[in-house]
Amino acid sequence: MLHQVKLLFLFLYASVYAKDTLVFAPLPIENQKILYDKFYPMIEHLEQKLGKKILFNYNDSYADILKKFENQEIDFAYLGPLPYVELKKNIQLPCL
Repeated sequence: MLHQVKLLFLFLYASVYAKDTLVFAPLPIENQKILYDKFYPMIEHLEQKLGKKILFNYNDSYADILKKFENQEIDFAYLGPLPYVELKKNIQLPCL
């Protein structure tokens, strides 16, 4: 399904470059195990390229992700357009 839906990949804050460990959150469209298996190759690649540990942070709802973004508990995410628009109302977001 992820390959059929256009999703936005967001890095939230420039301060992620100063951190040793980053937190990644995917869109909760499947169960945690399936999402982890799908995103593990990307996480592993980014860890190697960035030289940083990346934690996988699964959330049960869009609301959980939005709250964690606003509290700066998530550094980057793989989201759809609706959560992006909701986040953009409250904070300034770059989109990659």
